[in-house]
This record gives sequence, structure tokens and C-alpha cells, in this order.
Amino acid sequence: MAQALKDPNWRRAMSEECNTLVHNVTWELVPPETHSNIVGGTILYLLIYVDDINRNNSAHVDQFVDSLTQRFSLKNLGPLSYFLGVELVSHKHGVLLSQQLYILDLLTRTNISNAKPVQTPLPTSPLITLHSGTLLNDPTTCRTVVGNPQYLSLTCLDISFDVNKLSKYMHQPTSDHWDLVKRLLRYLCGTLDDGIVIHRNSLISLHALLNADWASNKDDLSSTSAYIVYL
Repeated sequence: MAQALKDPNWRRAMSEECNTLVHNVTWELVPPETHSNIVGGTILYLLIYVDDINRNNSAHVDQFVDSLTQRFSLKNLGPLSYFLGVELVSHKHGVLLSQQLYILDLLTRTNISNAKPVQTPLPTSPLITLHSGTLLNDPTTCRTVVGNPQYLSLTCLDISFDVNKLSKYMHQPTSDHWDLVKRLLRYLCGTLDDGIVIHRNSLISLHALLNADWASNKDDLSSTSAYIVYL
């Protein structure tokens, strides 16, 4: 915070934000009530933090937005298509959640976009160890690339374990670790069209599986446990 306060651009942005909140009388106190019912089962969700409105009845949303516009400065951005870095593509079965643009940008920045895809994110053998390979002269690129896929886990659930595994070696990355990072990117090359489909008519069911590999870490003989959840 102390460093941010030294930046005039940051202070200006915060000042404009505060002035907007004061102008809109954002902090007006209201009587303690949790919710109010709206005509015939209509449900409105207003997410203040991300300035987004969702609904199951468009006519009531239009009426609600008109009421807000009379009090606040609003901008209608149209149908939802991009939300917190995740693309939403509507189709007849429901909605597809994808981070294709994010993946393409990551592959382009690391010159992996034209590489031959592989079928798995990481090899099963040989085992990844802390001291394999030689230390990188400049580990910055390796650390940055491993940091980016953490956000891809929102829709690319199949790389969650692998990103977590590689992250454990980023305090002292080696040439072998960097080769594994590039393999992970080559795997992403072959999954650009994948995503999570949320079917509008699907029943919600939850299944969780757990497994453990005792003393599998050859560096410190620690055990590895993992779980997978199907929704």
C-alpha cells in the first residue's frame, strides 16, 4: 500500500473511484432486510462487485435496470460473453466456458503456438525431482509461465495437478523443469477447443474420489494425496 500511494496515477484512480461512490450515495444505510419477493417467482441476481446482472425473466430485468438508471450511472454492455477472463459461448444445450484467448496469448508469448501437441500434460516417468537438470541462469520466464496456467485451472481442470506439481520447483527451477513446463504448454496446444459445458437441463450430482501415493516424493519421501470432484 505504501508503494501504491507514491504513484500519482494510482492516487488519481482511487480519488475518482471515491468521488463516484460519494456521488452515487453508495453508503446509504437501509433497514435490515435480507430480501424481498418479486412477481410470480421471478429471480434477480445483482452482483455489485462485478457490476453484473443475471435473471430468469428479461422483462423484469429491464424494469429493474431502468429503476437503477434513474439513480446511478449505468452502462449496458449487452449479452454476457466474457466474464473475469472466461469466455461464455451460448448454444442450444446451455453454455460453454472457455479460456481459449488466454491460452492463445500464453502460447504466443512463449513461442509454443506452432509446436506439436502432446497427449498428456506431464510424463509419468521419469519422476520429477528437485535437483534434476541444471539451474537456469534466469528463472524469471519459467516462473512467469508456470504462474499463468494457475488461472487456466478455472476451465482447464485437467492441468490443475500438473501446475501444482511444477509450482513446487519454482524457487529453484532447472533445465529439466523448464522442459516439463514447455511440455505442459504443448499439451494446451491440443486442447484449445475444449471447455466446460454447462447443460441447462442437467441434474446436479456431486462425486468425489480420493487417492494417495505414500512416500512418492524422492526428495523428502513425503506422500502425495489427490482428489477429483465431478459436478
